[in-house]
Amino acid sequence: MQIKYSRGASISQAGVLSFLSFLMYDFFVVNKYLKASEVASKLGVKHVTVRAWLNKNLFPNAKLEETILGKVWLIPESDLENFKMPKMGRPIKTKDKN
Repeated sequence: MQIKYSRGASISQAGVLSFLSFLMYDFFVVNKYLKASEVASKLGVKHVTVRAWLNKNLFPNAKLEETILGKVWLIPESDLENFKMPKMGRPIKTKDKN
């Protein structure tokens, strides 16, 4: 199967898969990036919690990558080494002195 681009170039399906496997190898093996769901399982929380932390920039070196299937957060393992989980839930109410 050939995939044709708008400018006339084409690439085989095997070529696309080969390129994608190279990118995945680079992201996940060489640089040791983890997806949000993998970080969640390592930390014992749900993936939506990790995504909330990503939105708060608690993983400074994480990056949002565009893939064929959509956007994926990639978090380097180095960000997990000194990571301290924030306190969960509402803040404790303090009594007024009045």
